Amino acid sequence: FEFGANFENFYAAGEWYRMALNRPGATLDPEFSGWYVEGEWIFTGENKRYVASGTNNNVAVWRGPSVTSPWSLGGGTGAWSLHARHSVVDLNFNEGSAGFATPAGGVRGGEQSVTNVGVTWYLNSNLKTYLEYSMVDIDRLNAAGASLDADFDIVQGRMMFTF
Repeated sequence: FEFGANFENFYAAGEWYRMALNRPGATLDPEFSGWYVEGEWIFTGENKRYVASGTNNNVAVWRGPSVTSPWSLGGGTGAWSLHARHSVVDLNFNEGSAGFATPAGGVRGGEQSVTNVGVTWYLNSNLKTYLEYSMVDIDRLNAAGASLDADFDIVQGRMMFTF
């Protein structure tokens, strides 16, 4: 299930998904799930564009805003936004308890949650850059039931060109 909405210069989206595997000869077929919710506020006033149909993978997607003042040395500022996202994926199935071996047919893939916050600068309608801070939390047991948990932070940046 997926949703996306845009109201003036605010954007929100989310998705929930479930994956089921068919393991030939196995008594149990695992199922996994995950979800995310995200939002963006374009504080320079532009709004995101919805593309109902297009070429290659650009079908039923939200694109960046139509930048009203593209960046230039002559004074254009581009469009600026704040964004946030939280996602969770659960890759455990019949995983059993801590301190014990994985039950037959069980999967201990772990559960991961990630929270991102950042700022995006749309220089024009084809070029954007962003800086983002991510907080990652992984809860996982190994096959013997010992903890493989991890918590870490990431600072990342990206520049993207679309055509």
